[in-house]
Amino acid sequence: MKICNLPGLKQTRGIKIQKLKRFGSKGVIIQTSTRLDDVPMGDTFSVDDCIILRSVNDGESIIVEVYLEIKYMKYTLLK
Repeated sequence: MKICNLPGLKQTRGIKIQKLKRFGSKGVIIQTSTRLDDVPMGDTFSVDDCIILRSVNDGESIIVEVYLEIKYMKYTLLK
């Protein structure tokens, strides 16, 4: 359980689950899923992100890609 500070809320409880997958010296993928319990309708969605770090040019450079997605777990009019 983690405490987060959000605009309009003093603080909220949240759950963050992270997975890390390493591909030797070629790269890393970090996947995160976050749910915020005290946010209005916060039980209807999660915020998932994926960070990909890739080595290029034999380790001379790194490419960073970030993807975000809102996943709805229950029906809501906001969807």
